[in-house]
Amino acid sequence: MALSPDGWTRIELDDDDAGCHAALAGIRRLSEFAKGERDLDRAKEDRWDAEAPDLIPIWVEMLHQWRIENDPYRPVQPRHAKLGRNDPCPCGSGRKYKKCCGVH
Repeated sequence: MALSPDGWTRIELDDDDAGCHAALAGIRRLSEFAKGERDLDRAKEDRWDAEAPDLIPIWVEMLHQWRIENDPYRPVQPRHAKLGRNDPCPCGSGRKYKKCCGVH
């Protein structure tokens, strides 16, 4: 998170996705615990030790999905024109679609 703070700030400022905000908050909390910046009582520490391994992959997946959906440089999938019956078959046989893969 320290390597690209602007990217993380985009999630906080530009999006109202509560799940992504919760994922960021959870990751930040874990980071603070690891750095010794946040003290926990024994019960809370045990709870985090038990829950964090299950939560981290969920948080990472949520944030990854957000990044993919909100990437301004994401390539747009080209639209394929509708395949007509008399067009060449896309399988490469050289026959018309209606006489090849379009028979069914």
